[in-house]
Amino acid sequence: MRKIVTMAAAVAMSAVMAMPARALDIEKMVGTWQWKEFVVSCAKGGEFGLSCKVTRGPKNVGMEMLLSEIVEKGREYVAKVRHPANGKVYTTRLTMPRDDAWELDGCTTDGACASGTFTRVK
Repeated sequence: MRKIVTMAAAVAMSAVMAMPARALDIEKMVGTWQWKEFVVSCAKGGEFGLSCKVTRGPKNVGMEMLLSEIVEKGREYVAKVRHPANGKVYTTRLTMPRDDAWELDGCTTDGACASGTFTRVK
């Protein structure tokens, strides 16, 4: 019995080790997104592999929003993101509940928090 359990554990472990590491699918973020009166365009490239800039809105047009690498943490991602309206930097959790929406939820170092859903325009 002990031999069977050990063998099953070894097979399970080798299956886990053979699985590729899950990486952020940047392709899903590429596109044009809207949050309130702001439009943000994300494209491959830039310092962190993805660049997201405010392309329309009442202010901060041209501002880069993504200020760090996007790091996977469980079923969500974390990055430093500049708020399109106020320009403050938030440590932000990003989740994608569906292919046409990103939910962002984060706080600044001084405790100001914000959240919102960016919806795909195209």
